[in-house]
Amino acid sequence: MGDFGCQPDSTMYNVVIGLFCERGDLDRAMGLMRELESCDLCPDMITYMSMLKGFCFAGRLEDACQLFKTMKSHGCVPNLVAYSALFDGLCRAGSFERALELLGEMEKEGGECTPNVITYTSIIQTLCENGKSVEALSLLERMESFKCHPNRITMSVLIQGLCREGYIDKAFKLVNDVVVGGQVSKDECYSSLVISLLWIQRFEEAEKLFRWMLGSAVRPDGFACTVLLKDLCLKGRFFEAFGLCEDVLKKGFVLTIDSDIYSALLLGLCQENRVEEVGKLANYMVEKGVTINTSYIDNIHKHLKGSIEMAGSIRSGYGVYKFKLLRIEGQPEMGSTLLKLAQSLRTRALQNGGEIAYDNNGFLLRGKPLVFECNNNCGCPPSCRNRVSQKGLKHRLEVFRSRETGWGVRTLDLIHAGAFICEYAGLILTREQAQVFSMNGDTLIYPGRFTEKWAEWGDLTQIYPGYVTPTYPSIPPLDIAMDVSKMRNVACYISHSTCPNVMVQLVLYDHNNILFPQSYAICNGEHPPDAGT
Repeated sequence: MGDFGCQPDSTMYNVVIGLFCERGDLDRAMGLMRELESCDLCPDMITYMSMLKGFCFAGRLEDACQLFKTMKSHGCVPNLVAYSALFDGLCRAGSFERALELLGEMEKEGGECTPNVITYTSIIQTLCENGKSVEALSLLERMESFKCHPNRITMSVLIQGLCREGYIDKAFKLVNDVVVGGQVSKDECYSSLVISLLWIQRFEEAEKLFRWMLGSAVRPDGFACTVLLKDLCLKGRFFEAFGLCEDVLKKGFVLTIDSDIYSALLLGLCQENRVEEVGKLANYMVEKGVTINTSYIDNIHKHLKGSIEMAGSIRSGYGVYKFKLLRIEGQPEMGSTLLKLAQSLRTRALQNGGEIAYDNNGFLLRGKPLVFECNNNCGCPPSCRNRVSQKGLKHRLEVFRSRETGWGVRTLDLIHAGAFICEYAGLILTREQAQVFSMNGDTLIYPGRFTEKWAEWGDLTQIYPGYVTPTYPSIPPLDIAMDVSKMRNVACYISHSTCPNVMVQLVLYDHNNILFPQSYAICNGEHPPDAGT
């Protein structure tokens, strides 16, 4: 720029410093910051925020704390975003003593720097992960004194910590106190307690609590149902698992359970020759569009076929009427429900590891290296639940700019975890084309460099130690780029974060070349209105 008589301003410095911080080259970023000061330019909040986030993400806490002090001495007063960035870094590093000191400083500062529920939840989680759940419990009163109420995440972290350390009575008391106070719904609190009890192998207490919830009109969430039913199936208690499903449905609660659980339960009932229960469960699966996992199909078919042949050898035609008697009222004639269900698995489900990638509401059930959606060759209608990304935006999004973080995107609607947000739009470039464009200084996005957060979506290993993570065929490394300088959409304004609330899922539907998939933003945590990304 000097060759053309141009002097970079603070905005230009901030852009370059931010890029170096994202790449982890903090020493060069710090050098540019000193150079900025030597040019009679002052670092602003954006400069300090880029450096703070970079130091915290790299684990250089001493540098981050020193920079935080420098901000104050230079007259740049830290705001809640700056405090939160440093606080998050201390918590992730397990430095809870220094985090508590910073929390006290924020409480003393007050005003805009008063800690919020996210701040308190971060330190509570850090304490619980370090075996100090009782000390974390005492922070609830501290929160209340600043008129900050716990949310469902705060409660879930505390309940898990107390149960993991053996403080079951304290966990129950905590739930009862919070429910009475009306701060968090009793459905969410008791569901978290059920999951925590299962996680520490207190199965009888978890089952007893779950049945109490049903008897007291407390609605268990889908995750609590899934984990409990899976434990029952693993223990061979298929009939009891089916009874539990029926009890939940009789209460009018909608079951959002993984198709693997339905498949395992169906196979277990077949193995126990529970013919009536098999018919009822199969009808429910057909009604809700639940497909059988491919690994169970052969065994289910074998057991069902054997049952029909055995009945047929006793009296001719008996096997046919045996299954007719199990039909629900008003159901059209269509042969054996279960056989039809077992044979209805489509090619796309096979490509997706034996399951449809989305539930009936269009929420991603489990992250995958690549999701194959239905297309015009499938013969299914546009309303097919395996066409989520093709239906376009469902939520109102707003692009905004802040002094602290630059450009960002926030939602004006509540977005459910696992919901499709938007597509990453841009001009697709090959590696050779990308090299030419980058020489010209154009802004490029590399889909292959997105963090593989999809691997954590649907992973139950931290909650259920016996969970076996599914395996998927690997896809070749993505050797493409996207030019968003002239063709882009709202996705390019989603800001970078060390703790993102959005993940990228690769999808393919309009062609068969896996080297050129589409990239989509998926919500990995419930987004309330005005939540930014």
